[in-house]
Amino acid sequence: MRSRGIDERLIHAVASHGYMLTVDVKPEHEMEKVFYAIDELTGLIGAAALVRPSFEERLRPRGEVGEEEV
Repeated sequence: MRSRGIDERLIHAVASHGYMLTVDVKPEHEMEKVFYAIDELTGLIGAAALVRPSFEERLRPRGEVGEEEV
């Protein structure tokens, strides 16, 4: 990334999302902490959807434009 001229802040943010799993780069700024938390959350939601497919249906918002409520 450095060789392509990517900003150091972005490199640090990308690297820190794997903190304590694959790297020792600690998330320090708010954006980095959000990346870290969202990665964990999406993994949890994905696992729940695989284990219990009906769980995904309950996550969908109701009353979207063009849809009838169930």
